[in-house]
Amino acid sequence: LSYICLLLFLVGLKTQAQKSLNPKVQLLVRNYQDSVVLRWAPTSAAQWLIASQKGYRVQKTVISKGSSQGMSTLLTPNKILPLTFEEVKLRYSKQDSYVGAAVQSLYNPKASTTFQQSVGGIIQKSNEQNSRYASAMLSADYSPNAATVLGLRWVDKAAKNPDDIIMYKVWIDT
Repeated sequence: LSYICLLLFLVGLKTQAQKSLNPKVQLLVRNYQDSVVLRWAPTSAAQWLIASQKGYRVQKTVISKGSSQGMSTLLTPNKILPLTFEEVKLRYSKQDSYVGAAVQSLYNPKASTTFQQSVGGIIQKSNEQNSRYASAMLSADYSPNAATVLGLRWVDKAAKNPDDIIMYKVWIDT
């Protein structure tokens, strides 16, 4: 009986771990006269770190009036990744503090690159990653430029028909 309980406990842990690693992205969409702006964020520091390497994809589905099926289009044939440090230096001013904070979150040269297997080391690394994530998301919330630098923003400038229903889907690339 104790083996069965232990087995059920381990299966429960594995299931919980798989749920926590399931990539989740929250999406906010704003409709403007000339465009639709998509701004998203992964729901955890771990997902943000993974997505910073793998990138994002954006899909648009348009359902026209009188049609029962939508037409889906992949808007990002190339995945959306954060800008490189060199690209940021070319595009943005050094005086843009939100872009600076975004770059610091992504490319922090003071971030530890070693992993200490002690409990204290694990907690320290977790706190560091969570702080970088919080700083990055805050910068992206306050600045469209910072969101672009972090690869968390897309602008759809395609013509819109007011009678259409448009849905967007953003996911972390695999």
